[in-house]
Amino acid sequence: MKTHEIIVGLYTRGATWKLSYAQKMSGMEELCYPIVVNLTRKVDYTLRDVTHYVHFPLSDGRLDSKVVDDVEALADALAVEILHNGRNVLVHCNAGRNRSGLLAALIVSKVETMTYKEALEHVRWARPRAVANPHFERYLVKGEL
Repeated sequence: MKTHEIIVGLYTRGATWKLSYAQKMSGMEELCYPIVVNLTRKVDYTLRDVTHYVHFPLSDGRLDSKVVDDVEALADALAVEILHNGRNVLVHCNAGRNRSGLLAALIVSKVETMTYKEALEHVRWARPRAVANPHFERYLVKGEL
């Protein structure tokens, strides 16, 4: 399973339901059965049944304060899993760029003690063309909704 390593313990990719069962299981094994965070509406039941699976549907559009609070809380929890529990985290959306990039940047900022803007730059270095959504980018760069 092709993934993009953002930092040690944090990976992103596009939708998993496009993969065969064998590809999914190989990927889970390669990543030591990570916490899988699905940011799309469609549940991948195969992965849900074999690893810690978080289904957190997130719209690839505007942000509001409730959504930001929820995404920030999720990023906090996942940063703890990476830093203190040594877990790997795989975040995915449809293309593995916008929603995954947003959550990855929030996690990176917490794990690596960076500003959101620095974390966004790092995510874009690891995953070119990440966070093309102007609403997500504005939040990470300027802190504005």
